[in-house]
Amino acid sequence: MTEFEARSRWSLAVRCDRMGAYALRGATPDEPDEIQRGYFERGKQLENHVYESLALQYGADDLIRSKPIPWPAGIAHGDIFIRSLGRSIEVKSLADPRPLDYHLAQLAGQILFDEDANDGALCVVNPSNLQRRWYPMPVVTDELAERVHATAQAVALSADPSSPLPPRVCGRPSDAQSHMCPFSGDCFAGWVAPDPVELEPDVALLVSQHAELDDELKQAKATVTDVEERRAVVREQLGKTIEPAREYLNRDDELVVRRTAVAGRVTWDVDLAIRMGAVDAATLEPFRREGSGYDRWTVKAAHLADVEPQDASRTLAGLVAGEVGRRGAVLMAALHHLYDDVELDRRSSGRARTCRGSRGLCGSRGMSSRVGRRGGS
Repeated sequence: MTEFEARSRWSLAVRCDRMGAYALRGATPDEPDEIQRGYFERGKQLENHVYESLALQYGADDLIRSKPIPWPAGIAHGDIFIRSLGRSIEVKSLADPRPLDYHLAQLAGQILFDEDANDGALCVVNPSNLQRRWYPMPVVTDELAERVHATAQAVALSADPSSPLPPRVCGRPSDAQSHMCPFSGDCFAGWVAPDPVELEPDVALLVSQHAELDDELKQAKATVTDVEERRAVVREQLGKTIEPAREYLNRDDELVVRRTAVAGRVTWDVDLAIRMGAVDAATLEPFRREGSGYDRWTVKAAHLADVEPQDASRTLAGLVAGEVGRRGAVLMAALHHLYDDVELDRRSSGRARTCRGSRGLCGSRGMSSRVGRRGGS
């Protein structure tokens, strides 16, 4: 295998064929920002943490770190390999314990391309409390194997600079930035965002109505959440007196209260178990149910659309900072409106109005609806 062919990393290729192709062709990756560097460093620290515990269990001599694994377009490096078991271990840092789709493909490839590997396992570590969840992959399913070989072939065929690149999977530069793609600048060079389709007045009116209903729904959900939080506080206080399975009487308001203990429910992630080869899908076929599909609608202000092509190289951190600044201006305007209202109440009643709500400042949720009403007057 030549030095040129060894440039592509399997961990990049499983996320996107085109990403792997850029690496194979020697494209210069974007410099990671401070947040991304922090993610990488945290991942290494958690990998060290898992390695140390496995070394205590199996012995350091039985473990290989960053085992090189040749694949058709480069060299993969598994996090940890247990010699005596022939097991490839991949460590991931996630607050949500469910591994991502490409994590499965990454581990599957490290099993298929490594002649020494018999099986594998994903270890997902929660970075906030270091809790681990192990997901075994006893076999590589046909579906995963097909994906692994298709990815390897697509990336390997792009080694010739004159050959076409694999298709772009991200629709916009912001998609690539959210996936921390190191080649987003090359991938979207010369890209021009398509102009939105102008709507006829009657259809445009429906879109405006949709946006208004979205706002109403958000406010309604915010109100429900606020009420649920306040009710939870009351229930916590009641729990100090009310015992389960007994009825208590509030004679003044003629109310009866009962507290019922409900046991936690055990659930099984059958879909993940099937995809990792832990369960045979054919065995579960009689129990299979398929839900109906649906459409996902998105209505947003036009100024929040993707940046112009010349600004496509802006970092995700910059986009977030700009959005935070915009929201800060809106919040300051809301505070001015709120201050004016309190001043009016003070002059009319001789004292400042008492604002109630668990969120403080009269409740941030109520504030947004107040500004909306004033803005429309």
